[in-house]
Amino acid sequence: MVHSSSNEDDSRSNMGDSATSNGAAIIKEIRNFDDEFYRCTELIDSYPSPQLSDDLVFLEVHYNQQGLLLLEGQGIYRLGENWYQVLSGDAIWMAPFVQQCFWDLGC
Repeated sequence: MVHSSSNEDDSRSNMGDSATSNGAAIIKEIRNFDDEFYRCTELIDSYPSPQLSDDLVFLEVHYNQQGLLLLEGQGIYRLGENWYQVLSGDAIWMAPFVQQCFWDLGC
C-alpha cells in the first residue's frame, strides 16, 4: 500500500527515509520535497487480520488530505461512517479530519 500526504507547515529538517514496525505493519517513509510543498510518501506492508475486530485496528484522524494506492492484496477501508472493499490497484482520497482505518484481508 502506498500512502501519501502533504502539508505545507511540516519542517524540512526531517529529511531522509526511515522504517518502523508496530507489530501489525512495517512502514517505510520516503520524504520528497519540492518548491511547492512538502510531501511524505509511506510504503506500508501490513499483515492480514484474523477477524474484523476493533482490538486489531484503530481509527485515525489526520489534519491534512491524504491519498492511498493499494499495490497488492485486498482489505476493507473505513472513511467516516462508510466501509469500502478495496482491491489491488484501487486508489483512495481522504479528506482532512475524516475518521479512517484499514483491515488487511491478505491476497
